[in-house]
Amino acid sequence: MSNKASAEPRTDAPAVVMRIGERVLLFRSAGASPPVLETLSERLLELRAGARAFTAAVLRSPLQDDHGSAIRLCADFREFSALIGLADHETASLLRSVFGFAGPMLQLDRDPCFKALFEGLLAGELRKATLALDVFGEQDYGIVSLPGRLDVEDGALLIAVDDGLEILRLGAPARRLSAPQSDKRIAAIQRRRSFAEGRYLLIGSRELFDATVKTQVYPDFSAQTEPWPNGDLDKLALLQAADEALAGEIDLHRGRTTGSGQAADWGASLAFTLEACVSMPHGLLIAGWCFDPEAQIEDVVAIDYSLADPVLSDQWLLTSGSEKIFGAEREGKHVSVFVGRKDGAPACQAVTLRLGLKNGGAVFVSPALFARDLSTQRAAALSVLAKQGRNARALFDHVYHPALAPLQQTLLERQEVLDISDFGRRSSRKASLLIPLYRDLSFMRSQLMAFARDAELAQLAEIIFVVDDPPLADRVAALIEGAAFVYDLDLRVVTLKQNGGYAQANNIAASIAEGETLVLMNSDVVPDKTGWLDLLRDKLEPMPAYSAVGPKLLYADGSIQHVGMRFKRFSDGLWRNFHDWKGFARHFPPTLVERRVDALTGACLVIRKRDFVAVGGFSTDYIGGDFEDSDLCLSLTARGGEMVCVPRAELFHFERQSIGAEGPSERPESVYNRLLHTHRWNDVLETLGADA
Repeated sequence: MSNKASAEPRTDAPAVVMRIGERVLLFRSAGASPPVLETLSERLLELRAGARAFTAAVLRSPLQDDHGSAIRLCADFREFSALIGLADHETASLLRSVFGFAGPMLQLDRDPCFKALFEGLLAGELRKATLALDVFGEQDYGIVSLPGRLDVEDGALLIAVDDGLEILRLGAPARRLSAPQSDKRIAAIQRRRSFAEGRYLLIGSRELFDATVKTQVYPDFSAQTEPWPNGDLDKLALLQAADEALAGEIDLHRGRTTGSGQAADWGASLAFTLEACVSMPHGLLIAGWCFDPEAQIEDVVAIDYSLADPVLSDQWLLTSGSEKIFGAEREGKHVSVFVGRKDGAPACQAVTLRLGLKNGGAVFVSPALFARDLSTQRAAALSVLAKQGRNARALFDHVYHPALAPLQQTLLERQEVLDISDFGRRSSRKASLLIPLYRDLSFMRSQLMAFARDAELAQLAEIIFVVDDPPLADRVAALIEGAAFVYDLDLRVVTLKQNGGYAQANNIAASIAEGETLVLMNSDVVPDKTGWLDLLRDKLEPMPAYSAVGPKLLYADGSIQHVGMRFKRFSDGLWRNFHDWKGFARHFPPTLVERRVDALTGACLVIRKRDFVAVGGFSTDYIGGDFEDSDLCLSLTARGGEMVCVPRAELFHFERQSIGAEGPSERPESVYNRLLHTHRWNDVLETLGADA
């Protein structure tokens, strides 16, 4: 699409208007500031350029007249663009807003008029481009190879038609590849449904392209980790340097979380393998496997002079098990040990283990260099802990808790609040909704729509979004700024320096919140009806100090996700949280009655701010968002508070309905958190008789 330089609209010229669809709810442009959301029987997306300013999207009723103002309706986008003199880069910017913000927010991907806009653009005379897309097994992102000549930056869009519009956002492109593909750049792309070959509309930084996408499917990342013949970095390394959002995830896929090494054979009579060798600032974590049926090993010493006691064999914990060694399953010992450092001693960056043998000889095992980044070290330790199965509880107190707890604290202390921004109209701020944002923004627009149609909530509450995922900051800011123009809401955005986890994000938001009542809410929770906040606040008001209330949460199909939690101890001795009547019908009779429960989920929990602060907020000892809510509820109950579920307040919680063995409950962080929760609350839960 080619247009000449942008021209200022004449002050006496009619407004140029393009209207898309009849089922689209967007903005209205009549003089109110901010604009007021209306309930409309007919709705449309309107692009309008008038004498005062160009407005990309306006909410207005088709029943509302234009107060005598002259307008010129355009039949398609090309006519609209030409009439108001949009330059190429302005056209690209406008379309990124329409397809990247307005479309997803209003769920226009299946709207025929929106589809027609896309097809009209693709039918124009656009420059051609061919993109190569690498897809890896079940991973939710792929790698796009772009011609170096394309002006494409972070936030470019790829759009195609399937059963609806598929709108994909590109990440930050890496620098150009070296030979033999020196004319290529690469970028990550997130998938929503599936990656398919075919024709796409590419909306770049300054122009549009008619793009043909060719897909190559790989079982894993191994094909992308080979360096180029000239020794330059491989594709994943380049992408890792460019896209901070994927850096940690790629580190894990590349196997750089742990050092490893082995000494083996001697007539199939001895094997010593390291699964993890992680040198942390406060100590050294070793985990591995030892097969020594003839007891040849006398001692194992770490050649690391910063350690308080380098003789590992005097301190390690051994647990029995079997492992495939020398081509067969053999009985051996799992080896786990954490050794602290001398006061003030710096961590060594290379460690060798000396295996002293009873015959006077010695064998040396030198692990590969291990990650120095603390987040990657934490991931490495958690990954090994998760493999310990029933042995994990025995190892928690002496190995993994002393290894991980200081690491977690150090990471939390690095947190900073980079920015606090307010948008929209200020409410009375008697209540504060606290919503951490991490990775997925899919339900944010639905939340805002639901909040906007609740007049009492809009008058009463500030809504604080906490960006706990720095690469999302610009996207969130743009979305909230647009939403503040659409909706009559009191919106605030807190941007953090790094991902600190669910607990820290909520605690920071609570310290900033002005409301006397806090609503702790997940970003995938959406109210079903208005009035839910008043119901919960009214219930909480007469309750004792340190009390909390929560609503009934529903899956997307209307079945029950949460009406309170209780605790159950499994045969491994660990306590788990259970949601009563999970999966039952929405109106199952026992779930229609208010009742006291052992705990409430942090997905939506209402509490007085003074009580939340008095107990120290969420415990930040847990990693990654699991068990903090039940820990909080037990802390409140210990001070005399009550936990009550109010089922008349109903909200949807769009989490996975079926969690299998590989689901979220078995994440490495969940294993650690479950151990910590049992370690901290075992005596209290036994006293409560919760396992009855």
